[in-house]
Amino acid sequence: MIRGIHHIAIVTEDLETMTVFYRDILGATIAFESHWRAGRPKIDAIIGVRGTSATLRMLRLGNAYIELFRFHEPETAEQSGDHHRLAERIAAHNAAA
Repeated sequence: MIRGIHHIAIVTEDLETMTVFYRDILGATIAFESHWRAGRPKIDAIIGVRGTSATLRMLRLGNAYIELFRFHEPETAEQSGDHHRLAERIAAHNAAA
């Protein structure tokens, strides 16, 4: 039986608009924000794409969290193999954690 969810991850092109939606409309609070620059092999291994850099913002909504990712590198869907694949790789890290 599922008793709760710690967090979900969402990849977005517009971190600010997503934040406004979850914070101002749904009442989430910003728990923390972080980023990484390209050249982080451990993160690249988790995501499955080399040379990534991103900003992440963790929002708290009730007793769960929403992790928003905005990738800066690779800059285009063609470089990453498409953003849906990046989102799938993020989801896989959540499932394995």
